[in-house]
Order: sequence, then structure tokens, then C-alpha cells
Amino acid sequence: VGACVGMKGSRVQMVVQELKGERIDIIPYSNDRSKFVQNSLKPAEVESVDLNEEDGRATLVVRDDQLSLAIGKGGLNAKLASELTGLEIDIVSVSELEASERETREMLMSLPGADEDLIETLMSGGVFSYEDILDYEVEGLVETLNLDQNTAESLYEASRKFVAGEETPSYLLEEEEKPADIDQKVEGEPEQEPVAEESSEKEEPSEASAEENQETEEPTSVG
Repeated sequence: VGACVGMKGSRVQMVVQELKGERIDIIPYSNDRSKFVQNSLKPAEVESVDLNEEDGRATLVVRDDQLSLAIGKGGLNAKLASELTGLEIDIVSVSELEASERETREMLMSLPGADEDLIETLMSGGVFSYEDILDYEVEGLVETLNLDQNTAESLYEASRKFVAGEETPSYLLEEEEKPADIDQKVEGEPEQEPVAEESSEKEEPSEASAEENQETEEPTSVG
């Protein structure tokens, strides 16, 4: 990098002048594509890179405070990094990734016999949806993820029904019940209004008693 920049940036400045003030970024090349992708987004700090060579896609995770810097104005930094590396680049924040993982776990928990160990096995094997299970097919679940035949068949059949709409996953049923609870609370709120009316009614006699006091005081002043 130093050889490209030159003494006190002299070489870069010469190029900038020739390009009439165009900004220049110098990025170190690396044969390690994951490292090269990270370098292409500097000065943004990348926490991790999930590189899929077959699909030509890379998912980069950055801290929340680094997200806008990594993406750039109008997504410019991400686009330039994509052109430079030849990869489709997705940039997500740590909080977005955590939220996505929670949703995935809730979804997979709707599968029959699901527990933490099974979910870890599925997610480690790249299963993040019911469609992913169908893509594996029963044979793939057994051979690739080392699941027993009965478990694989059960997962595949449940996923088929969920995708086809023949059955509704339990996590979706739980979400449908939440609005009903909110509606019940809203409907119950007006019941508190009579309490306010009673308090206002109690205050009225005090005004009447004040008037009575004034009436009783008047004769005293006359005398």
C-alpha cells in the first residue's frame, strides 16, 4: 500500500489531480476471498464473513454502529465492493442477525420432536426454512445431517404440510393469539371511566358547602 501511496501521498495526489479531484481508495489484495471482501469495505470493521463460493455470495456481519459506514450512501460502498470482488454482497448488523436467528429457531421449533440439539444440527447444515428441508429430501437429511430415518421422514412430512398450507406451524398460531389479548385490554379500558365520574361527583358537595358558608357569614357581617 505504501508503494502506491508514495511519500506523503505524493503518488496518489498526482493521480487525483489527473482525475480532476476524483477520490481514490487503495485496497490491499488477498488470495483469501473472505479477507479480500473485508478489505474492500474498509474503513468499516467487519465482524464475520459467510462466504458461499457456489452461489458467488457473501454475507458480512458488522456492528450496528458500522452498518451505515459499510453500506455507504445509497449502497455505494456495498456496490463497489461487489464489483471489486465479483461477489453478491449482503451486509447485516449484529442485531439483525440475532433477530433473524431467533425467528428461525422459533420456526424450526414447530417441527415434530424439535429440541435445541436438533435445531443446531439443522442450522449447521444450512437449514433455515421448511423449504430447505424439502430441498434436502429424506435421503439427504439422513446421509448429510446424520438424522435417523424416522426423524428425517417426520421432518420432511411436517415441512411439506406447512409449505402446502395443509397445517399451520405452532409459532404462527401463537402470533395470531397476541392481537386478541391486546384487543381485550383495549376493550377493558373504558370500565375505568366511572371511577373518574364518581370522584368528580364527590367534589360537587364541597362547592355547595362553600356557598352555605358564605350565606351563614352574611348575616354576621350585617349585625
